[in-house]
Amino acid sequence: MAAMTTDSPVAGPHPPRAHTRRLVGPVVVLLGGVMSLVTVLVLTLLDRVRITRPEELASEVGFGLPFDWVAQQQYSLDPPLPYSASLRSPWEHVTSAQLVPFVVDVVLVWLALVVAWVLLRGLLSRRGAAVS
Repeated sequence: MAAMTTDSPVAGPHPPRAHTRRLVGPVVVLLGGVMSLVTVLVLTLLDRVRITRPEELASEVGFGLPFDWVAQQQYSLDPPLPYSASLRSPWEHVTSAQLVPFVVDVVLVWLALVVAWVLLRGLLSRRGAAVS
């Protein structure tokens, strides 16, 4: 019996599975990082803070979920109270950002995405094994 080679037109070359598996981990980590970064930025833009006293507007208003990492001075506003403050234009209101709470937010969202990914993969693999 003749041995089959990878040059045979019947067998064809085999894809390098080990190489592909080595790339999956970093790609998933990178995509998770980008997704968590975008999620934190969008959540910050959508964040609302309830202001019930004029003194709360006199100090900096914090935005960001789950931890405030953007602070904005909105003391020039005189809205009727209670007021739902949102992030305003940085050209009109002094705005500052803190790096540590931002990084913590990104890491927490990334961890939540990883847990969701692992649970979803486990659920789908169990479901596929039950069907077989």
